Amino acid sequence: MLQLSIALQIIFLIAIIAFIIGLIWLFINWLRKKSRKAPTVFSLVSLIVLIASLAGGVAVSNKINKTLSNASTSTKAKSAKNTDSDESSTDDDYSDESSSKTDNKNEIELNDDKIDIKDSKEYSTTYSDSSWAGTTVKIDKVTVYKTDGEYSDGDDGKFSGIAKVHFDIKAGRDISMYATQATLNTNDGQQVDADLTDSDDFDGDLNSGAHSDGNVYFLLPKLDSVSSLKTLRLKFTSDYDTDDYDDDNSNHSYDVTVNLQ
Repeated sequence: MLQLSIALQIIFLIAIIAFIIGLIWLFINWLRKKSRKAPTVFSLVSLIVLIASLAGGVAVSNKINKTLSNASTSTKAKSAKNTDSDESSTDDDYSDESSSKTDNKNEIELNDDKIDIKDSKEYSTTYSDSSWAGTTVKIDKVTVYKTDGEYSDGDDGKFSGIAKVHFDIKAGRDISMYATQATLNTNDGQQVDADLTDSDDFDGDLNSGAHSDGNVYFLLPKLDSVSSLKTLRLKFTSDYDTDDYDDDNSNHSYDVTVNLQ
């Protein structure tokens, strides 16, 4: 696209020069009372090329500017941070946990974007379910983050809170588990799907005896404080392959409620 713009600019300059030459040629022939047909045609063709290259250059330039603008917008989170000086003065009082996505105690990294954290709270939980396929699913930790302002979620939405749920899975047979595709409901009426891109890669196909664990991230559109979440409800599915058409247990849905205290 850039090369086309440069080429059109060169053509535009050549057309201007040709048009001027045509006018001079036409004027000389008029003074000498010679045929003015050739210089007239030459001038008209130069003028047409000039106008066409000018219009094409403007169109290409606008498209380049739009492309650069869109690229710039998509490569960074759009933070609408609160600039209240009373809040900014208390950053040192906030705590955060260390994880593979955390650079320091006041920010985490999601999808290569640095998310500033205003406050965080970690909850130890005791959920455990061994009722399906000899498989044990535990949720032993939930961390709630309050972001320092609003951030874009990449899908024309915004979030101001994050819930990180830690799963621990022990497969009792060859299964497929889809915890990273869970749906989350909060006690304040929010429903969001898991952030599959930023969640850890720990589920999917698990062979019998496999032990896997990892974090699933949920981006919350609103969060008053890290203590405002009291319960989390998570729904996700799992299954295993079988040749037994009478086996009604091969597909299983988890419906988990975790209390945060």
